[in-house]
Amino acid sequence: MLRNSGNLLWTAKHSKIALKYVLFLITGFLLVYNTRAVHPVWFLVIMAITGWYFLTLSYCGKKWLPLTEKQFEKKLFWHSLLYRVGASILLIVVAQITWGQPDYVGAIDARSYHREGLIVADFLRNLDISQAYFTAIAFTGSVDNSGPPMLLGVIFALFGNHYFIASFVFCLLGALAVLFIYRTAAIIWGNDIGRTTGILFMHFPLSLFFSAVFLKEGIVVFLMAYVVYITTKAINGKSITWLNFIFLIAAMASLFFFRTAVGALCAILVPAALLINRYKGSRIKSVTIAVFAAGLFGFAIYTMGEYEFFLNRIKHSGDHWAEGRTERLVEGGGLSDLTVLDVAASPIYLAMSVIAPFPGMVDVPTRFDTSHDQNWYFMPGEIIWNILAFFSIIGFYYSVRSRMFQSFMVWAFTAGYLYVLIATVLFTRVRFAYIGMPLMLALAAVGLSRSQKKSYWIIYLIAVGIMTLIWNYLRLNIRELV
Repeated sequence: MLRNSGNLLWTAKHSKIALKYVLFLITGFLLVYNTRAVHPVWFLVIMAITGWYFLTLSYCGKKWLPLTEKQFEKKLFWHSLLYRVGASILLIVVAQITWGQPDYVGAIDARSYHREGLIVADFLRNLDISQAYFTAIAFTGSVDNSGPPMLLGVIFALFGNHYFIASFVFCLLGALAVLFIYRTAAIIWGNDIGRTTGILFMHFPLSLFFSAVFLKEGIVVFLMAYVVYITTKAINGKSITWLNFIFLIAAMASLFFFRTAVGALCAILVPAALLINRYKGSRIKSVTIAVFAAGLFGFAIYTMGEYEFFLNRIKHSGDHWAEGRTERLVEGGGLSDLTVLDVAASPIYLAMSVIAPFPGMVDVPTRFDTSHDQNWYFMPGEIIWNILAFFSIIGFYYSVRSRMFQSFMVWAFTAGYLYVLIATVLFTRVRFAYIGMPLMLALAAVGLSRSQKKSYWIIYLIAVGIMTLIWNYLRLNIRELV
């Protein structure tokens, strides 16, 4: 049983090893690829962000240890919000200087959602909700892509067409997601692992980006984190209020307007979690809540007029996910046409679905011949993720082994979402892979509590470094640049 040990799970020694890995990786790229590597300024950015991340991780882990639960939560929330707002301001300034507009850092979808949100806002100001809803759907013709313009439309209608205010709301939701993930880990595994999880996620660079830019992923993580948190409370004997329950159903339904696979996964896992556990020790209560949750969820989507859409998405979710397996492994070109069976049968791809995506640190043409795109901003976060993934694998094993039922929502969502990534061959795409990372950071905290020999981690880092070099060679080779 994993509980408080009174020890720091992430230590200064961990940070030193991680930073040495980053330094050696960058040096290796400069030696191997030389002029084919990205501009040196991006390597400085990588060093600065990864250095700040790991040093802050060590500092907060040590200084925040004596804090009470309320004090820790307060610091965690405000620091999370501060970092996200800071990232938003930085990205706005860089976008304004680089592109001449505050809403563009190479993410095409973010610009589209911004533009569409302004149109939807005009209908909402006139209280024409129906027209606003159908207009949001009309942009792409799909219900499961209407969430971003609808959400932005509501924000713009309430607070005016100010980019930064809307970005602040996204940052606020991102900070709340950190709290939900922290609380989930603390409920299951205790204070040490909960706090380590919170700090790992607090200033995770990919989270800062997706919390500040108008993309789906930040909202999906917020909704998913709330669903997992409330369900974990229920299956671990904690009381949940009617308001919690109503918001749970609303979050589950809302997910379908942003990312179908995540919505379908939660719609399956929440009733399953309640059915295999006992709410406050009562099987009858658990079954009642599960049935009521499923019924209320069905009623909610029926009243929205999208009952058939939701039902088909859940019923044929496997077919829907499999449609993406022809997606290219490397953006800009395909390496192979892998089938679901090919991928599922290969332990190499299973491991890659956890460790990937790898940073694209060689200079290749962007889609629209621009100086850079969003993938360049992902490099520090991808490297940090590659470093931490080792502990997620260990944590997954011990979570299933030691607290299978209590941690069901964490490991089951992780396993289910990894299956989605493998089936669609999308584990190399940051936007898709990121959604599974917050809960895997919780598993990483578990792994840190059970991993004593750092020599295995060092061997893993050497292997990952080599894989990163090879991955970038493939990116060049597929474009016939080497």
